Amino acid sequence: MKKNLAFPVQEFETRIKKIRTMMSQRNIDLMLISSPENIYYVSGFDSIGYYQHQILFLPLEGKPLLFVQAVEETLVKATSWMDNFELWPHGSDPVEKTIVRIKDLAGDSPNIGVEKAGWWLKIRSYEQIREKLPKATFTDVSDLIPELRIYKSELEVEYVRRAAEFSDIGLEKAIDTVREGVTENDVAAEVYHTLFKNGSEYSPIPFLISSGAKSASLHGTSSDKVIENGDVVTLELGGVCKRYTVNPLRTVVIGKPSNKIKEVHDLLHEALTKATEAVKPGVPVGELDLITRRITRKYDSGRLHRTGYGLEAGYPPAWMGNLSILDGTPHILEPRMVFSLEPTIVLREEGFGVVLGNNILVTEDGYELLNKISLDLISK
Repeated sequence: MKKNLAFPVQEFETRIKKIRTMMSQRNIDLMLISSPENIYYVSGFDSIGYYQHQILFLPLEGKPLLFVQAVEETLVKATSWMDNFELWPHGSDPVEKTIVRIKDLAGDSPNIGVEKAGWWLKIRSYEQIREKLPKATFTDVSDLIPELRIYKSELEVEYVRRAAEFSDIGLEKAIDTVREGVTENDVAAEVYHTLFKNGSEYSPIPFLISSGAKSASLHGTSSDKVIENGDVVTLELGGVCKRYTVNPLRTVVIGKPSNKIKEVHDLLHEALTKATEAVKPGVPVGELDLITRRITRKYDSGRLHRTGYGLEAGYPPAWMGNLSILDGTPHILEPRMVFSLEPTIVLREEGFGVVLGNNILVTEDGYELLNKISLDLISK
């Protein structure tokens, strides 16, 4: 079968070398990689089947082993560079087989790295593994691969730029479609159609399209609600290339915006602009959050959300990575970081919320703005 790899094998090998260096520093003998985005990062394996038991065994030495359900064989051969894989059929016990493979790869008493903060290694499965390996030590390595993923390779940057192009195409379609009398679902349908037609992939998060009082929800998805005169409509969507997402945010007002809406949007515009201008290597990540909050302090009680987050290769239910644009975050900006800047203000007592956001790539001497659509408040 012809392979369709997202990255050259050499790039995967470089990633594994870096992971193993960190494993050695933490005295990890074997990693059990269970998060689909981390499995993708190491192997290229790309499937929606991660709701079933799957593990990428990465020993400190020797060949990694990909262990997935039998229905994934075609995708393993097509999307992964790894030829060392094992399949489990439905009706068998994959956790018992996992325990056997741990012993084969690392013995009875290894120090096993586990992604405890992940969503996909079930508690029951983890407890079963611990029970059957009483001499083993289990160490949380949830941060290990996500920390490496913060910093993009040249090819990853190319994919991010392409995702940004998709996202702007989708956002333009959303803005064009929003008007009095259409439903939120009408807007979503046009955006999804446009994005897929132009080459974007499925998004890790359903697009957030909310109008009226629901605009204060931040996480509201489209519904059959009819958009009415006077509504604030918030838009957040993702363009996706090779699982890398770019997610711009804009706000549209149907009719003439109130003075309060304009004031809030003006503050967010200033906050986003000033934070963007501050981006360069060496700046503490938390400073970007502080910049936005100093500008929007009048509405501090409506700032329910961090200023942004890292964007990595992702699968449902999330497109964000390990980086958090929040005061107190220990990271320092470095070249090839990619993140969103999206200060938002929610005024539930006023019945609306305002969103505004772009995605940023840190360069050697500053930043590259990935989204090109105007930040101005849109009224229709």
